[in-house]
Amino acid sequence: MVIRCVFLFLWAQIAWAGNCVDSLGRLSPVKARNFSEIYTELQTVNSKGKTRLALQSDFDPYIDPEGGGACASTTAFNILQGLRLKTGQSEMRPNKVLKKAFTAMPELLAGRVTNEQMTRLVSHFEKYFPKHRLDVAFERAPQSQAVGGEPLGPVWSKFQEKQLETTDNEIKMVVYQVHDDQGELLGRHFVVLKRKLEGNKAAVIDPSKPSKEFFYEFIEEAAGPGKPPLTKLVRPDRVPHSLGWDFTLDTIFSIKLRAENLP
Repeated sequence: MVIRCVFLFLWAQIAWAGNCVDSLGRLSPVKARNFSEIYTELQTVNSKGKTRLALQSDFDPYIDPEGGGACASTTAFNILQGLRLKTGQSEMRPNKVLKKAFTAMPELLAGRVTNEQMTRLVSHFEKYFPKHRLDVAFERAPQSQAVGGEPLGPVWSKFQEKQLETTDNEIKMVVYQVHDDQGELLGRHFVVLKRKLEGNKAAVIDPSKPSKEFFYEFIEEAAGPGKPPLTKLVRPDRVPHSLGWDFTLDTIFSIKLRAENLP
């Protein structure tokens, strides 16, 4: 049974072609704004039918049917868009940016994007920042799923809510595992961490419906004798997923802007 990422976030309800370097009408690119404000503005314009954030379903057809969909690539683009506005540049159109990325990294078309591939994809987008560099790093949960045989990478011993915090020039990406009601792993899903809320809560941007905010609470759950605890993503109102699916934190990416003349 093939499950596309486009469905992985859903609870109850289940881009246009263009020149990627053309301005879509500037959204007040002011460097002093924080990323939460930038994404709120992008989401507002997006909700009015003007594409500013990549919609996953527009790019799912490019991905192998067994690959789980385009959630990783579209979330990477949405990270790029926020970074562009933060540096005072104009927005970009997702269509040609992602098509060029698929040409440069054809392995993305297979889906099931690994952490190493995501690191290379975000680094590939650095060319759109003539005066900045992008520093990309990630950490994984102890029970994270190695994809495609890749090395596990850095692992945290215990999740802490401070991992949801960001600096002024930093965006984070959250990756979580999705299991069905029988405990079978369906895949991983990628979302933008828009902002940390009180305690262990956060607002995210899901590429399946990028104009809308989704809210999660990151809670600890026992994993069994001798095993480190799991970190679950649940709705703050604790309403379960309509299909009984379960979300488990897998990886957190950090993407930081760095001025080109800094070490």
